[in-house]
Amino acid sequence: MSRNYIYNTVMELIDKNGTRQPYELADALGIKIIETSIRPLQGAFYIIFNQPTIFIEESLREDQKLIVCGHEDGHAVLHPELVRTGNLAEFEVFDMREPVEYEANIFAAHLLIDEDELLNYLRMGYSVFQTAMLMKVNPNLVNIKLSEMNCWGYNFDTSWGSHELFR
Repeated sequence: MSRNYIYNTVMELIDKNGTRQPYELADALGIKIIETSIRPLQGAFYIIFNQPTIFIEESLREDQKLIVCGHEDGHAVLHPELVRTGNLAEFEVFDMREPVEYEANIFAAHLLIDEDELLNYLRMGYSVFQTAMLMKVNPNLVNIKLSEMNCWGYNFDTSWGSHELFR
C-alpha cells in the first residue's frame, strides 16, 4: 500500500467528515467502539455479526485511547479484508514489525497530527518530545509523521539523537 494512498485516504476522510477526532471518525464510518479490559492488547478491530467494532483497553489514559482508536480506525479503513478472513494479528500499537501495523500507525499519524501545526511547533524550536506533549500524541507518532513528510521533500532528521530537526 503506498504512503500517498494512506495520506490521501486520511485527508479525504477528514474533509468528508469534518474531524480529525478518531472516535468521531469511527462513528461516521459506522464503527462501534467498546472500552473494556482486553489486556495485554491496547486495542483491536473486529467485525462481529457484520458490525465493525473497535475494542479499546479501558485502563488507558484518554490521550492513549485516542491514539489507539486512530490506529484501529486505520485497520478498519485500510485492512477490512484481513479482519474478515481472520488474517489480522494484533500487536502493540507501535510494533513496526508487521507492514499492516506500520500502515495503521501511518494512518493514525496523519489523522491525529496536522502538518501545519506540527511545523509551527518545530519552527518555534520545540523538540519532538515537547511537540508531542503539546499535541497530546506519542513521540513515536510524531516521528512517523516526520518520516512521512520527508517523503514529500522535507529533510527532517528523525533519529532520536537529534535536537536539530531542520537541516
